Amino acid sequence: METRNIIKQFIKQNEKFKIIKETRKLITPITNELIILDSSFNPPHLGHYSMIKQSILDLNKRNNINTSTINNKSILLLFSIENADKQNNLSIDTYVHRINMVDLMTKYIDQELGLACGIGLIKSSLFIDKSNLINDWLSGYTSEGKEKISQIFLLGYDTVIRLFNMKYYPNSDNINEALKPLFDNSKICVFLRKSDKSDEDEKEITKQIEYLKNLQKLLNDESKILICMSENEWNISSSSIRNSVQNGNDDKSWNSQVIHSIRDYINRNGLYQ
Repeated sequence: METRNIIKQFIKQNEKFKIIKETRKLITPITNELIILDSSFNPPHLGHYSMIKQSILDLNKRNNINTSTINNKSILLLFSIENADKQNNLSIDTYVHRINMVDLMTKYIDQELGLACGIGLIKSSLFIDKSNLINDWLSGYTSEGKEKISQIFLLGYDTVIRLFNMKYYPNSDNINEALKPLFDNSKICVFLRKSDKSDEDEKEITKQIEYLKNLQKLLNDESKILICMSENEWNISSSSIRNSVQNGNDDKSWNSQVIHSIRDYINRNGLYQ
């Protein structure tokens, strides 16, 4: 079905979560980990890819799994049409362009990593609700005796700070109670944030690691928060790509920050100009 019609149907039917595209079957009998990257993908870039690749390497290392043995994992690129902090007024055309670019990224991920990769639309702002919706979908693939499929959300450091902010959970008495549904179903893989000042990088990274280790202690389970680092991701942001495109012929720095098919899509459709 055409992307536009898929999105219109999702909105019209007031659906909460739906897998709309997949390079191949996302969940198979051997799948036990679903790696989830939730982003606005405006546009998708090689920083996103770097996070996914690094998370796989780190997860295998922690689990003492050979790097080439990754068929137990699948990748889900999650596109939210609600945000806890922002009012969403995107047009259908904007949705279409972003989903089309994400579709190009799923094909690249499948080709480069050899893993099934899909796109999920979700209408929920909080990670607790997102995890519950995805868990309900995954439960349809869990037969009696089969181990539960783990969800692993890839998050930036700033997102984790918001995740643990009690203002989003007014009906809970404490953060452990508030986040229990999330961590019952999921783990989070947190990517550290580079400082804007290079001479402060080491101090900033140390500070972030200390904060995350304190969260591990708070949850009394360090396995629920994995600390990851992707230096390539530090150097790329969607906003800088959009700004570079706006600068036209004088600034081509963004070309190396996206895959070729997405670069061509942006140019062909005159996005961000």
